Amino acid sequence: MVLELHIWGPAFSLPSIDAHCLAAVAFFSQVVPRGQWKLVASSPSLNPTSELPALRNDNVWIGGFANIVDYVRQLSEGSWAMDGDLTGRERADLIA
Repeated sequence: MVLELHIWGPAFSLPSIDAHCLAAVAFFSQVVPRGQWKLVASSPSLNPTSELPALRNDNVWIGGFANIVDYVRQLSEGSWAMDGDLTGRERADLIA
């Protein structure tokens, strides 16, 4: 299984021109093992979610940064989560 992270294309020496897409790239770079995902320069009109970032896992499409993070956490049963070692209170503080 190789996850496809669809993002707006590169600009200014960055992998994307969009802040949410850059956040998704940073998340995947830190959490998902190399070789388990790849970047795809895309457009919202090219995926069923009509938004970017979008994640494709076979026939499943997930749109939006927060939804992607939640999906990846569920897919990996919590092992691909940046906040996995935080307490409930620390996680609430992070969200706030």
